[in-house]
This record gives sequence, C-alpha cells and structure tokens, in this order.
Amino acid sequence: MKITSDRHPHLVVEGRDPIPLLSAEVRREVECSYLCALVDREGGTVELPAGARVALYEDTAEVFVGVVQPDGTVLDLLSCEAKAGAGEEYVDL
Repeated sequence: MKITSDRHPHLVVEGRDPIPLLSAEVRREVECSYLCALVDREGGTVELPAGARVALYEDTAEVFVGVVQPDGTVLDLLSCEAKAGAGEEYVDL
C-alpha cells in the first residue's frame, strides 16, 4: 500500500519530533507487514537506526508501529514480539 503526501504522513522515531514524509510504502506479507520506501519531503531517502521503534501517522491517526530492522525496513511491532518469543507456543501481549 503506497502512502502519499495527500494523506499527510509523518514518522516519529523513538518519540522525537515528527519527520514529514513525501511517501512511504506498507508491504504486507502472510506473517508480517513492513514499512519501507520512506521518502522525506525533499525527496531523499529516510535512513533509520536499526532497533529504533517508529510510528507512522496520517494526520493524527497512527497507522503503523514497528521496529527498524538491520536492512532499514521497519517490521510491524506484533511480528517483532512474535519473533522475540519464537520458542514459545504463543505470545502474551
């Protein structure tokens, strides 16, 4: 799902000031979702530190929360929690 500037997207990294975005993409797979292709208002690629918790907003609505992976994509938070408890039968959130 492509998120464009007409939806007023912005990214909050570790609770800091919002980063206005030109566009972003949410890629959904069977077991998880990824936030990727983050482009700032100047057209540059947004680089994020691995392990940081980020939230994507459209206006005031939070639409995605996740943790930055070593490859720069952002894995949705529920999948991150599931990976942390991989040896368990279920994860109690």
